[in-house]
Amino acid sequence: MTEAQERASDWLAAVDPDNNGHDDRNVALEQMCRSIDGMLRTGKAPIRRVRMSLGVASVEVEWDYPQQVAPQVTVTPAPVAAVAVAAPVEPAVPEVVGHAVKSPLVGTFYSAPEPGAAPFVKVGDEVHAGQQIGIVEAMKLMNPVEADRAGVVVEIKVGNAEPVEYDQVLVVLAPSEQE
Repeated sequence: MTEAQERASDWLAAVDPDNNGHDDRNVALEQMCRSIDGMLRTGKAPIRRVRMSLGVASVEVEWDYPQQVAPQVTVTPAPVAAVAVAAPVEPAVPEVVGHAVKSPLVGTFYSAPEPGAAPFVKVGDEVHAGQQIGIVEAMKLMNPVEADRAGVVVEIKVGNAEPVEYDQVLVVLAPSEQE
């Protein structure tokens, strides 16, 4: 048993010395103070903080050790042979062929007006400017997403109930034959 464990059992024994349900907190407090005094006398550094409790006796002591400065070491780097570095390759961003209808805000994209209903648009559908193509839910508000020009839906980039970012491509339109 460590010294701290012995002190703790002494304090607990002092709170209820004969284990009969009666406590003597004054005796326990006196023993705690004596223990702290002993720690102060044996400590190599000044104490920064002492915290005591009496219910289920506990003592917390924080020592104030002086900060040690690490010695400075000067390292001379070894010579390095020049290595040809290739130019960074930018990741391939899929190019949108046609007109992109983008999300007006961050939220969740819905392709149908309600669960189980037919989607607003499908690939191959012809849409006109102002026609609703989906919904973006943001903060419990349903915001309609409309085509800003006429065209034929060639690709739907986002699945139903998927999270979307601001300005993310939702649907790609190709020019319609009627234009």
